[in-house]
Amino acid sequence: MNLATAVSGTLPVANGGTGATTFTANAVLYGNGTGAVQVTSAGTNGQLLLGVSSGAPTFATLSSDATITNAGVLTISANAVALTPLPSPPTPPATT
Repeated sequence: MNLATAVSGTLPVANGGTGATTFTANAVLYGNGTGAVQVTSAGTNGQLLLGVSSGAPTFATLSSDATITNAGVLTISANAVALTPLPSPPTPPATT
C-alpha cells in the first residue's frame, strides 16, 4: 500500500502511525499508551531530561551548586558538597 496516496490526514496509532501530525523541533518523543505519541518541549543548553513518575518527562536545569555543559562537563561549586568524616571502626572485642 502506498501510504502517500492511500492515507489522508493523520495515521492513527491503531493502524501503525504516531497519531500526531507535527512534532516540536529538537524535542524528545515519548509513549502515551494507546494514544498519540507525545513530545517534550525542546531542552536548552545544559539541561537534563528527567523522568517524572506522575507525568511526562521534562527538561530541567541543575541547581546553582552544579552546572553541566553541552559537552557533558560537570562543574560543582566550591563548598557545595559537605564532607563528613567516616565514623571510627568498632573496637574489636577483647580476647582472653
